[in-house]
Amino acid sequence: MNTQPTLPAIGGTGYGGIFAGCYFLNGMPYALIVSPRDEGDFDDAPWGKDKKVTGALSPQDGLANTLAMAKTGNALAKRILALQIGDFEDWYLPSRLELFTAWLNVRDQFQVTWYWTSTQSASDPDYAWYQHFLNGGQSTYHKHVGMRARAVRRLPIQSFSNSLLSVAV
Repeated sequence: MNTQPTLPAIGGTGYGGIFAGCYFLNGMPYALIVSPRDEGDFDDAPWGKDKKVTGALSPQDGLANTLAMAKTGNALAKRILALQIGDFEDWYLPSRLELFTAWLNVRDQFQVTWYWTSTQSASDPDYAWYQHFLNGGQSTYHKHVGMRARAVRRLPIQSFSNSLLSVAV
């Protein structure tokens, strides 16, 4: 009897949201789960008025970026970190890579507009990166501008069966 957990197909539901694919962070594989639209999708949310947020520059680690944002009192980060969707409380604002993965695989789960990432611009701390869900483009914009934001969570793939790892990554 196999007691290993399994992931749904890309676009399928489970683990509190929609399975959007896999990615690597620090050499480790993760499954990306996007929050349901009605529970973790925020409209007209400014990234924040914070100047430089130390620790929010990662293009890959949205959780670290979001925690750094929350340390400064950032309202968007605190709102997302406080989410409880189903039995899960580990939601965060996705990084550039994580949100691009969502655009690649489950863009039909998003509105065709701009969504903030948790990745601050390295060249200008008044700006942060966003993902456009029409054409997949990414760019930076003023942090004080309201855009959509969507919560995600991640699961280490080591907790899943070895056959899943060879198929999913």
